Amino acid sequence: AELGARFVPGLDALEPEKAARVTLDHITAAQSPRPWLLVYDNAADISVIRKMTPGDNAHVLITTRVTDWHGEADELPVDVFSRETAIEFLLKQARDKDTAQDAAGRLADALDCLPLAMAHARSYCWGRSWSFDQYIEHLPELIKRAPKNAAYPTPVFATFSLAIEQAKAECAEAETLMGLYAMFAPDLIPRWLFPLTLMDELTFSDALAALSAVSLVMLDTLPDGTPAVSVHRLVQEVMRGRLRDAEALAATAAQAVTLADEAYDEHTDTLEIAARRDALLPHAVEVSKHAPKRGATAQKTIFNWRNIGDVRVRRGDLSGALSAFEESMAIAQRLADADPGNAGWQRDLSVSLNKIADVLCAQGNLTDALEQYRASMAIAQRLADADPGNAGWQRDLS
Repeated sequence: AELGARFVPGLDALEPEKAARVTLDHITAAQSPRPWLLVYDNAADISVIRKMTPGDNAHVLITTRVTDWHGEADELPVDVFSRETAIEFLLKQARDKDTAQDAAGRLADALDCLPLAMAHARSYCWGRSWSFDQYIEHLPELIKRAPKNAAYPTPVFATFSLAIEQAKAECAEAETLMGLYAMFAPDLIPRWLFPLTLMDELTFSDALAALSAVSLVMLDTLPDGTPAVSVHRLVQEVMRGRLRDAEALAATAAQAVTLADEAYDEHTDTLEIAARRDALLPHAVEVSKHAPKRGATAQKTIFNWRNIGDVRVRRGDLSGALSAFEESMAIAQRLADADPGNAGWQRDLSVSLNKIADVLCAQGNLTDALEQYRASMAIAQRLADADPGNAGWQRDLS
């Protein structure tokens, strides 16, 4: 949609999915001297790719972990380094290249020649003036700590775990910060997501420097120039594995979804706040996947899905907004059913129903919108009747 807006006038006024289809049609029909190359990075859903490719005049390159393409695409497996390439890669950051050749081979073997694992290993060794053999000595105990059925090889878990341990040794809060980074989308995590009430400026800077020193995070900036961080998806997965092992995943996810909710400014409409909401959106979506759906903190998850829906409404993405509001309603419904006497859960359900009705109304589905409005009003009526002196309940009903 953003691409198409560069050459199709008025496209930015359409919903993103419609705009994307217009863009694809434009590419197909364009008489360009050479075909387009469209790159779909980290594709997770084949059905989406099927619907979002041009009919002609383009080559499509897809990077993905999905393997069941059933002949729909020419597959090119991306393998690990050859042993020779792996050794050469390690030696590029070795203090004594002449004596490190054999040790580089042993480390390459220990890490199964996985490029990302070796990038962290050589960075670690360089920063600590370690030999490659010293690094290898630490691998067995760390491999034993890899989570069972992990979605990544144990040498990678060992490598990243060692990097996390080093960062933690430099700054005790580094692992806490890394845990929160693992809850959000991997690219461009804004600095302003982490308030001073969570971690003072000096401690945050020390923790971030410790993570950056061992290549666990990459310092980045948002389009408006404000500081941000990007994290490799594999690093996030390893960190979530560590949190699961420590039985801390739920608590960290609850903390992260609270940060996302607090970062959303519902009442201010300036260009700066609009830009912040756009920057927050992918992180709010990702953290909601991990956030609690039961218990007291689940209310923050409800709020977060509602925030996502509100941003999508502002962007004209009504189908996306409806999906987000339905997520918030599903959680609110479970909480309200489990504790019918809890007025807060009942109100959350009523608000979510009302927001769904607003979207249905905007989509022209007036019959279903009316049904949702009535369900929302019925809850507001019960709350107002049960507590006539509560001005908030009376206002909701009004």
